[in-house]
Amino acid sequence: MVKTYTIRDNDTIQGIAVKFFNDPTKWKDIVTFNNLDYPFITSDQNFVKETKASGIVRFYVKNTLLYDVVIPKNTIVAVNNTEKRYVTKRTVILTAGSFQIEVEAECEFFGYWGNVGQKFIDTIVSDIDENLLVTNDENFTNGSIINVKKTGETILVPITSESVSMINYDYDLLGILGKEDLLLVNRDIIEDKYGDIASVKGIGAILQRLKHRLETEKGDLPLHRDFGSNFFNLISRNEPFVEGLIKIEVEDCAMRDPAVEKIEITELKREDDVVNVIGYLKLTGQESEKFSLEIEA
Repeated sequence: MVKTYTIRDNDTIQGIAVKFFNDPTKWKDIVTFNNLDYPFITSDQNFVKETKASGIVRFYVKNTLLYDVVIPKNTIVAVNNTEKRYVTKRTVILTAGSFQIEVEAECEFFGYWGNVGQKFIDTIVSDIDENLLVTNDENFTNGSIINVKKTGETILVPITSESVSMINYDYDLLGILGKEDLLLVNRDIIEDKYGDIASVKGIGAILQRLKHRLETEKGDLPLHRDFGSNFFNLISRNEPFVEGLIKIEVEDCAMRDPAVEKIEITELKREDDVVNVIGYLKLTGQESEKFSLEIEA
């Protein structure tokens, strides 16, 4: 069975997995089923999902012309004997006595298919002037199609008999779990001002648990191999997309806590081996609260 879900503002792929499976790790099943690309879903309506291969084409003549040649916007050029066609993006004029002029052009279709190597564009499809020739001195690049869903669009969620029972799980029961914990400083128990063992409640308890999970490398606890995170592996990498992966790791760890209903990360700053995360956290049955969390490798 497959259910259709309409993406809401500030949804995360992990949060959707919790809605249907009560398990944030199931987000990978949803991503795979829908063949989604990172960042999978977004509330940014200006997010560009599709781009056309683009570059510069050069119109030229072998012999000097004694008259102007107007090359209109949307003039079609192509790679001979193929279906790869490109259109010019503005009108230009090759003036009398000139030998060449350049103009921006893009593929007629979205996607990588329109990328082409230099000197491959050699045919003018539009009827302009028989003395005019065309070529591309540089490669055309950047054509792509990214399968990312925006707010208001739908995704498909594969439901099994096992996950159906999870959908009906008692979230009211989860709402009373785990909202108070021992207060730990450098993972040591401390006393409050009355000499009792200090505790932390509400969102503070959740953030403390989240911090401990993120700062524990997965596999370090022999009896709890699944506890922890991949934060240590990510913080050592420098690729431009790593911050996005760290954000997913934080969201994933937060949604593993049964008292967490939703997390929204609005800002993530990375400096050396420290990451500062700012956002909003919603506990089951409560209003969202702003939080700030520092994670150290």
